[in-house]
Amino acid sequence: DGKELAYMSDVGRNWNIYVVTIPDGQVRQLTRNEAEDGLPVWSPDGQHIAFISDRDGEWGIYLMNPDGSEQRKILDLGTQLPNWQEETLSWSY
Repeated sequence: DGKELAYMSDVGRNWNIYVVTIPDGQVRQLTRNEAEDGLPVWSPDGQHIAFISDRDGEWGIYLMNPDGSEQRKILDLGTQLPNWQEETLSWSY
């Protein structure tokens, strides 16, 4: 609905997923671990955020609720490090 923006940031030299509320600028950190989490994208219905992570030693696509709960891996991607500047995730039906 355009009221929140999901993004990745390397605050503290570790990539995590955050959400900022528009227009008040309130920020919530959704992932908190030593792994690299990035490339967040909202589902079309706003019920989930997909992202990639290497939290189990290999890259994968994960889903979570918009509040950061129920983070779960849905697809293995292997061990090759993604290029954060060129890669994207998108929803398709």
